[in-house]
Amino acid sequence: MAAWQKASCLNGYSVGGIAGHVLSLAEGLQARLQTDPPAVDVIPYQEWYAGAVLPKTEGTLHTRLIDVGEQLAARGPGHVRAQLAEVGKALRHLLQVAPADRAIPLASLPGAGVRLDDFVRTRFVEVLVHADDIAASAELACPKFSAAAWMLAGSVVAETSGVVGDGPQFVLRTCRPERPTRSGLEPA
Repeated sequence: MAAWQKASCLNGYSVGGIAGHVLSLAEGLQARLQTDPPAVDVIPYQEWYAGAVLPKTEGTLHTRLIDVGEQLAARGPGHVRAQLAEVGKALRHLLQVAPADRAIPLASLPGAGVRLDDFVRTRFVEVLVHADDIAASAELACPKFSAAAWMLAGSVVAETSGVVGDGPQFVLRTCRPERPTRSGLEPA
């Protein structure tokens, strides 16, 4: 991808850095599922994700997310693509055997966690929004995801924000208010 090292529409990230960030999220879930469940206070996911949905431009965690994404991107698009495929395969197995109510610890809220099923639902939002971030930054067509995927992402954002929206436009408008809404966003 010619745009891999190009600055993205997200402050601080290159196009490849966003892909690296998505890889780091998947690797983080894989690592959590390969260890014994921690002793954490399980909280409603909305309490945590409300802060995660809104764009962050400062703070130690935000800076670390950018740094890790960029470090992974430095290995090149082929490496990131191969790692995503490998981690995806491992997650398919791990998610089939893990109980839905297993606690997933939260880096942003030490000592707290959310249920696995809720955590995975938030990852749908991340994948859909970051796929569009990459496409917008690389001036590519909008990625196509199923209506069910957009409905799931919209429900997470709506549950978190307390409002009901209009599918892809609502999710991206809520998650990316710093950039204009793009045309062509329709469920596949």
